[in-house]
Amino acid sequence: LWYSFGVVLTQLVQDHCRFETIAATGDANAVPQCDDIVLRKYWSSIFESMLTLFMSISGGLSWSEAMDPLKKFSLVAVACMVFYVLITVFAVLNVVTGVFCNTAIESAHSDRDIRAIEQLNKQTALVRSLKDLFQEIDHDNSNLVSIDEFKAAVATPKMSSFLESMGISTHDVWTLFTIIDADASGLIDLDEFVQGCMELHGPAKSFHLSKMSYENKITRQAIKKLVRETSDVKKQLALALPALQQTQSNAPTK
Repeated sequence: LWYSFGVVLTQLVQDHCRFETIAATGDANAVPQCDDIVLRKYWSSIFESMLTLFMSISGGLSWSEAMDPLKKFSLVAVACMVFYVLITVFAVLNVVTGVFCNTAIESAHSDRDIRAIEQLNKQTALVRSLKDLFQEIDHDNSNLVSIDEFKAAVATPKMSSFLESMGISTHDVWTLFTIIDADASGLIDLDEFVQGCMELHGPAKSFHLSKMSYENKITRQAIKKLVRETSDVKKQLALALPALQQTQSNAPTK
């Protein structure tokens, strides 16, 4: 593109210079010479023309400044210059910008996919570590851990450090055991241990709190409904009580 427009504009300038030289000397074979210094600076050769065209779209030179000497002798040259700017700025450069933006978007998507895979691998490794830890706590291989076994395990540096690294406080062992013991059986099995620790770990806390908030909301609504129903029953009993008393008073006595 640069070469094609450079050749056309250089040829137009050379023809103009040739006509000026012939008009000045009367010699049709005279070497073309231009008195316009700016014209010679920007359009004297194909290389200079290509450099001028490149600078016009890259910020090194104002394209209107490069076009000013062309206005003096050729509307065709001006039209070529304007057409070149339109093509490069609004077509080629936009396409190049679009390619870079698309590449950046795809790279961002790829980074998110990689982070998702890494997070999944971390969770898988964490679950595996929790299962191994449960096997160490379960000394009698019953697949159940009592409060005594749990207290003894938390007292060890390995267990306490591991739970603390997950953001799980080990200061109140009884409360921790109660939270993990989902079915309130007094014993923790493997699934309860893994699920409980994962819920208390990291971002899952927010989800767990939201879940508890939702469950509390449902419970409050159920309690309000029960209170309304109880109040309605109380009102109905209050209305029915006088009639019942009247019936009892009118009943024949034996």
